[in-house]
Amino acid sequence: MELFRYGIINENENQHIFAFGSHQYALYYWTKAVWERKLIPPSLLIHIDHHADFLTPKCAFDRLVAPKEIETNIKKGQLSCDTFIRPAISMGIIHDIAFCCYPCPKNDVPNFTNYESPIGIVDRLQSYLQSAHLCDKDSQLCGNIVSRNLILDIDLDFFLEPDEKGYLIPKNQSVVRNEIAAINELQKYSSITTIATSPNIGNNQKGYQQSIRETFCEHFAAKIDLSRQPITEAIGHF
Repeated sequence: MELFRYGIINENENQHIFAFGSHQYALYYWTKAVWERKLIPPSLLIHIDHHADFLTPKCAFDRLVAPKEIETNIKKGQLSCDTFIRPAISMGIIHDIAFCCYPCPKNDVPNFTNYESPIGIVDRLQSYLQSAHLCDKDSQLCGNIVSRNLILDIDLDFFLEPDEKGYLIPKNQSVVRNEIAAINELQKYSSITTIATSPNIGNNQKGYQQSIRETFCEHFAAKIDLSRQPITEAIGHF
């Protein structure tokens, strides 16, 4: 597997948007944002991904550590693409999570809600902004979003779904455009946005990866180049 799949692809410091290959790099950027006081913890995480990425890592953190230590653990393989969220909780970076993941038993997230799509969150947010009545949980979610202490985290494999044989294929283009439009609404409130490009997207079918990257870049509100190879390399588990 090429090393460029793991590392950094694009850094937009002005808009606080960061793209990379493997998803554990999100934790590096969240930690960096806290150290630079661009993110004031504890924050709300909106995690938009085909997978919940909520597994337990090989290493534990009971305090906030420097970004360099996160990078070191990534290179050692101690943090993988599905074990980076729990450390953010234990370090105090995140206090609540709204998941948008494919509904299946593997994506069960105890104590948190899987909204399945950012469209559902944006629908609630629009009702909240119009002073419509919402349940306490949804009202709290929307209040946390508008506080602008939000981490928006995206994995491009979110735009895949299983076919009748269980293989992941791209969603309908109109669905993808609507979901990106919802992401754009949430991005307005985000303190930091992290984007994983999932190099093994679509069962290693490069055509899927390229088409999803192009569609996302075309419709995403902020200008970001996802075609570049990363600035740094890392050895770890995708």
